Amino acid sequence: MRSKFSQLPLLTLTLLASTALVACGGESGTTGSASETETGTGTTGETEDPTTGTTATTSGSETSPSGSDSMSDSETTGDPTEEPTTEEPTTDGPTTEEPTTEEPTTEEPTTDEPTTATDSDTDPTDSDSDTDTDTEGTTGDVCVSNDDCLGNPDGEVCNLDDGTCVVCTPEDDPCALGSYCNPDTLNCIDGCLDDSDCNDGFLCVNDNSCLDVAESCLAWLNLGEDQDGMYQIDPDGDGPIPQFETFCDQTTDGGGWTQITLAIACSDVLGGSLTAVQPAPEEGIDQECRPFSTDAGGDSTYHYTIPFPPGFTEFSLNGFKAKARAIAPDTSEYDGNTFVQAQWDIANGGCYGDVSYGSGDMPGPVTSFAAQGGAQMCTECEIDWPEDGVAYTVQDGSTSFRMGWGEGCGQDEGWYPWWEGTIHVR
Repeated sequence: MRSKFSQLPLLTLTLLASTALVACGGESGTTGSASETETGTGTTGETEDPTTGTTATTSGSETSPSGSDSMSDSETTGDPTEEPTTEEPTTDGPTTEEPTTEEPTTEEPTTDEPTTATDSDTDPTDSDSDTDTDTEGTTGDVCVSNDDCLGNPDGEVCNLDDGTCVVCTPEDDPCALGSYCNPDTLNCIDGCLDDSDCNDGFLCVNDNSCLDVAESCLAWLNLGEDQDGMYQIDPDGDGPIPQFETFCDQTTDGGGWTQITLAIACSDVLGGSLTAVQPAPEEGIDQECRPFSTDAGGDSTYHYTIPFPPGFTEFSLNGFKAKARAIAPDTSEYDGNTFVQAQWDIANGGCYGDVSYGSGDMPGPVTSFAAQGGAQMCTECEIDWPEDGVAYTVQDGSTSFRMGWGEGCGQDEGWYPWWEGTIHVR
């Protein structure tokens, strides 16, 4: 005999069992199982079709929103709480098809979101922005003043021609002394463009080097220094003659004239030397570096030689004077019609003397007071050189300048051959 429960349709029993399972699932608090969500719906028409499992799941989500969230977490982490869904022995036919509705496949596209975030991180706009920041302060930046280049590794001078930061420009040259701004590469190189690039006392010459001394004024001229002024010269380099300062006439007759003063000619600089060919009782070089002699009623011949190692082929006498050195009532005299000195070793003849000038490397002088014509007779008179500033040529050149003088016959007479003025050699 069948019980009254056996008379109920099989479908009704199935639904009752399913309802009971849902109720049990709600009490235990288990969430995240796709199978539990699907069996938790109370719609009988939809559970008859196995393909409506997804719909049943949606209905389950409406009754328990937290179940949907837990399901996503469970699926991505592999939480073992999902596995109790396989323990449904009461589901016949349609319930066995539920595993085919694998919702994890429909939710996996949500894993694309991290990809979207990555795309955002690598956004080209952001990349350009980063690049601009990284390259700030490098060559190529636009600058309008040196302030824009402070701390720039390429240089702290703004090149206004193209707006780049560089080490230097010819107009703005912070290079150290002894170096200058190369106009082509805009960086500092050894050498100079003008005197301001050199240390004090140095001059910038035409080979872009700083020099503090040259051997002569002609050497300075050949190095490009064509302005009149005071220059340092060292006529013999490493020799015994010390470096000294003198005036260079760089304009007269093409320039290159080295001025020799009484003090420069003296023994502590060029080292002028007095030679007595025919000695006199009085001779010497006074405190002003002026050579002299006075005889005592006899003949005398002297010369004073000034070395100039660079050599010269011309000389001139400028503002030059000689002075008689006789003891009254005697007089010193010369007369061009009577005697003109031609050899350095004889400076008197016919009771007359002479005062002459030229090269110490030649046997005799180039010119003299007597050779210029006229005559003079006095005790202590100063006599101007008659051809002031006129250049005289020295054949074959010379490395020493010489002046000679003398007197003859029985008077106390003599000369200062160089009382004042300067000698210029070139």
